[in-house]
Amino acid sequence: MFRQTIVRPRDILLARVLHARLYVNVEGRVFVVSGQVAHDKLKQTLAHRNRCPSMAESPTPNDLGCPCVDGELSFRRLDGIGRALNAWRKDLAAEMRLRPAKRRSTARLARERQEIARLTSRLKTLRRWRAALASGREPTGAPYFLDAAAETSLRAALTHARRECPLTPLMAWQARVVYWLSGDCATRRFLSAVTRLLSACPKTSWSDRVRGFQQAVLVWKRRGEQESIRHLLVEMSLHLRRLPASAIRAGQFSARLRGRTFREHCDFLLASCTQLLEDARRGRWLVPAALAALAAADGSATALPHQCFKVPIGQEDFSGLLLALERLAAQIGKPGYDALLIAMDQLSVLPHTSEFELLCQLLGRGNSVSDALWAGEHHLMYRIASSCLSVPVVRRLSEMFAEHGYPLDWDELGELVGRIQKEEDLKPVRAWLAWLGSVSPRVITPRMRKLLDVAFWKRYLPSVHKHGWFEQLAPCLSAVRREKAPEDCQALLDRIAAQQRFIGKNEMLPKSLRKLLDLRDRRERERRALCAQRAAGTLAGVALPRLQSLERQHGASPDPAKIRRFAEEAFLQLGIESMDVVTRQLAAAACRTYLGSVAERIAPDRHWDFAAWARAVTELEGDRLRELIVARECHGPEYKRHLSENQDWLGEAAVHGVDLDRWLSAEPDTIVVGGRAMDIGLASDLHHLFLMGNYFHTCLTLGECNDFSVLGNAYDANKQVVFVFTDDDAARRQVVARQIIAVSSDFKLLGYRCYVASRFVEKGNREEIMRAMASYCGRLAARCGLELTAEGCPQSIADHFWYDDGACEWLAAARTAWAESTQMREETVVSL
Repeated sequence: MFRQTIVRPRDILLARVLHARLYVNVEGRVFVVSGQVAHDKLKQTLAHRNRCPSMAESPTPNDLGCPCVDGELSFRRLDGIGRALNAWRKDLAAEMRLRPAKRRSTARLARERQEIARLTSRLKTLRRWRAALASGREPTGAPYFLDAAAETSLRAALTHARRECPLTPLMAWQARVVYWLSGDCATRRFLSAVTRLLSACPKTSWSDRVRGFQQAVLVWKRRGEQESIRHLLVEMSLHLRRLPASAIRAGQFSARLRGRTFREHCDFLLASCTQLLEDARRGRWLVPAALAALAAADGSATALPHQCFKVPIGQEDFSGLLLALERLAAQIGKPGYDALLIAMDQLSVLPHTSEFELLCQLLGRGNSVSDALWAGEHHLMYRIASSCLSVPVVRRLSEMFAEHGYPLDWDELGELVGRIQKEEDLKPVRAWLAWLGSVSPRVITPRMRKLLDVAFWKRYLPSVHKHGWFEQLAPCLSAVRREKAPEDCQALLDRIAAQQRFIGKNEMLPKSLRKLLDLRDRRERERRALCAQRAAGTLAGVALPRLQSLERQHGASPDPAKIRRFAEEAFLQLGIESMDVVTRQLAAAACRTYLGSVAERIAPDRHWDFAAWARAVTELEGDRLRELIVARECHGPEYKRHLSENQDWLGEAAVHGVDLDRWLSAEPDTIVVGGRAMDIGLASDLHHLFLMGNYFHTCLTLGECNDFSVLGNAYDANKQVVFVFTDDDAARRQVVARQIIAVSSDFKLLGYRCYVASRFVEKGNREEIMRAMASYCGRLAARCGLELTAEGCPQSIADHFWYDDGACEWLAAARTAWAESTQMREETVVSL
């Protein structure tokens, strides 16, 4: 009876050890190397090799980025592998003699038979290598072991590559390293990229021209001992014109001596040529090394890009090419890496290296290559990569805006994408597009485009995103279904009438539209009046052509297309006005909610900014804001004395002798500048403190990056804001200047930048106002018992955010006023 085959997986596992990378050192010891190849280390090792190394000089597996050595295959271990192969071969033969129903498929058994033959061949070759090394001979390809089949495949790949471009021995050695590390596919990718890039190099290269110029300089140097230097410099200038501009810039070539002798100038040019040639020669082996490291480490089967690298290699811009390959390698392992390789070969121009990561990110998110390229061409990759939108959605948005007569350039489209951070943010944009779709694109004239730009970018988008007011604004943007018949615009007129009522106008339709709709009746009334004059014989001669024109137009109705165009314009304008009314109402309500009585002091055109700022405060800052408002209502200008988080500092200031009464409520001064009376004093009205950035368009402006610093200025007892006010011609209070001052941690007075408005100050009076401001601060410091300083910073009160742009040196006027006030104070004390 035929015995069953015994499956011995241990023998199979032992035999398959030979599939691994095998490294054979000069002593004949065989090591099994595994693990992922580290790109950076491999690139660094290959970049330092400018010739083929001997076996003793060859990099170790660790040098090549393979830190994992799984063990050594000793002589005894190799014999064990041989016995395992024999056992595996016998088991396979026994299984093949079984009936088909009791064995595995014929194809699978054939694959195992081929695997056994390959492993047996590797074992025989490995033993020959050990024998050769024992006899003092160096096997071909050592120390990186390749069996006969691998050697055949490598030779075939090298032969094919040499048909396209001559390869140096160093490149052949790099190809062997790539084969040993990553196999046949990686080797062919490397050789294909190298040959195509080198083929793109110009026949008369940049280096050849520099070398020719170097030889010419040697000749000029010898001729300079006997011939006219002036004529030789002319020859040199003519020769330089034939060199590439990039070579002249890199080598700083010139026919001007610049204080050197002719011989010294020639030596300088020769040194520059030598350095350039060395850099170019080094670049010629660094680029293949970088390609080899990329092919061996990325684990991809996609061809390496070469099409978009033609321009840099044609210009011999090796540094730029190496940077591009480095940035490309940084994307290894990311989801869109293979698609990135394909996309780069479809580009006509190499994108900036900083865009590789963004391009890979877009491709990794499922965007097609064409979509990713579109995003790159429109400079939108960063915006889209940091948003929740895909490229097709952005492209469709762009097309829809253009279809509705409101096209966006790439900058505007990028800003729109940047504002859409979640899917819900698309709903207001689609509502805007539907509203625009209610009218014909021809209605959006340049004048109308300006109105829409202000409404969309300045009001609508910030309102729906910052405030979340879309539900309240949506009725203003409700679309009107366009009728098929162009003369039918009743639905549009009904909507216009509703909008007129909403914004508080008595007329059902705008004046321009009413005049157009009443045109037929007005013409008929005018015709009858002129006919009556003609019958009475009182018709003037100049009125006869008008009468004839009216009789020709008798019974004719106004052009329906013109009526619709006027109606559509009115529809858009009223929609913008409606949105403005709603945002003003909502902003005023928000200000009353967050700011209480302070909202009454704020001008209506400031409500929107305040609402956005107050809505963005955190819970802790909101509590602080409410405490601040209540304290100001209850205690007036000295409200800071009654704020909870100021108590510790107020106690320390009292101990250090600070006159808190003068510091918290100093009396204002009055000055006259340019014939205009002005008041200087500490700000105690909260709306002025909150708007201190808006008055001068600084980073403290509401909505800007440091806007919450105004809350700290208004709350903290160790900080004050000095304002200069004046009355304009309409007797309205206006801000002329302001400056932040603060008490440092060592209880001295700090001053920060003084801002002066130009609306009420002539150029010559600016310095006078700054001196007046400095004098006021100097007197205030002396009265409070503080010295002036420009070093240090104020003590932090609680965890308030406060922006510090650096203390400024006090003007001389401040120190003079401080000294005078201090002397008067001392004299007063002595007299008492």
